[in-house]
Amino acid sequence: MRSNKENIQETVLEVEILERQSVMEYRGDKKQRFIKITMALPKLLAPAKRILEKEIIMNEFDFQDCRAFENNVDIDIRFMVDLGVVGCSWIQIPAKSYTIRTSSSKPFPESRSQLEIDVAFDKFIAHEPEGEWAKVAPFRILSFDIECAGRRGIFPEAKIDPVIQIANMVIRQECAPIVGSQILCYEREE
Repeated sequence: MRSNKENIQETVLEVEILERQSVMEYRGDKKQRFIKITMALPKLLAPAKRILEKEIIMNEFDFQDCRAFENNVDIDIRFMVDLGVVGCSWIQIPAKSYTIRTSSSKPFPESRSQLEIDVAFDKFIAHEPEGEWAKVAPFRILSFDIECAGRRGIFPEAKIDPVIQIANMVIRQECAPIVGSQILCYEREE
């Protein structure tokens, strides 16, 4: 590896030889041998694929054609598929199975989220989107409006049309209802 800022000692975590059926070149019930390689980081998949395609690997197993499968699947999608997580579904994280990231902890928070936690992949519960878990989770949205000094009839372009106003509304205590919005009112700014 050219750069190893993660200080990875072993890039290949596991190699397994599996008997599986390929969806490509389907041959009935006949199973083929596949090599399942687990890498330490997703960014190591592309170099591993290049090496496998160039080199003769494991002659004793007659692996002449090393084609990589699923090496281009986005790691987030792979994670969701492997663990049965559906987009916009509910995930339950049991008490005492996670650590909260704070400005004084390591690792530090990486986003502007209200809460960031670290949890092991096998500790959370992904609920099927059925029954009480069928509804989409309520999102918190802070919307804002950008006004540009743009050209009439042309959608603003960042390189040409200057932004003249960015606005959102924060009001202390209460205000009139706004259609399609949930308004949260507070006595103090805390």
